[in-house]
Amino acid sequence: LKLDEVIKIVAGETQVFYVEKCYAFVSRNIEVGLGCLNLESQTKEFRFPDIKPEVMELVIQYMHYKFKYQQLLDKEMIQLSELPEFKVPSELALDVLVAASYLQC
Repeated sequence: LKLDEVIKIVAGETQVFYVEKCYAFVSRNIEVGLGCLNLESQTKEFRFPDIKPEVMELVIQYMHYKFKYQQLLDKEMIQLSELPEFKVPSELALDVLVAASYLQC
């Protein structure tokens, strides 16, 4: 894995996640941010101080889930009805929904 294929996501004030670009690009917000001439595109670092680390962790898990199963759906290897459920703890559901919506996942 090459360094330029990884982006850094900082959630809250200090929690750091390293995510491969192919998964991070599930987020339209991050994909567009990397394509602009801005600080994020140069440093490949995105800061989300208003997203709790445990919420961002679930959103990143969802990025992996969506990437994997979208590939299988696109290749018609599985049907929509065969997708496994992506489970989110009920106490975090609203926060995850808001964060995923903001990130445009």
